[in-house]
Amino acid sequence: MNNIENKIADKLIEISKVNLFENSRRREVVEVRSVLVKILRDHVKMTYLKMKDFFYINDKPIDHSAIIYSYSMFNVYNKYNPEIDNWYNIIVDALFNVDGEKNIYTKKTNLKNKIDILGEEHIDSMIEYADKVTKQEIET
Repeated sequence: MNNIENKIADKLIEISKVNLFENSRRREVVEVRSVLVKILRDHVKMTYLKMKDFFYINDKPIDHSAIIYSYSMFNVYNKYNPEIDNWYNIIVDALFNVDGEKNIYTKKTNLKNKIDILGEEHIDSMIEYADKVTKQEIET
């Protein structure tokens, strides 16, 4: 089976040097698995149940609630491990950008991921900036 899910998983295993299908709860395995889940959900639009089947086919029994938890924890893992953002961007850039250019969806998704880990003081600055840019867009 040579589908997009396998390509993403293989690339993640290659760059992280972690077998994300290993039946383990070690931090590095859980974090890399979370990157895969995040990409499959946000970019491939795969359902949690289809992800469960995908993991099962790859000898990693996991239920959909664990996948949902993995997805929800992505930003927490990302906050404490800078490699996660790097791995995420490598995969997204390689598979979802056309001619080296990020499409608008990819740009928005990357921005949302970064906003999710900002502290309150930075959120206020981002809101001010967004308000300013929005006002300029309306006026033009």
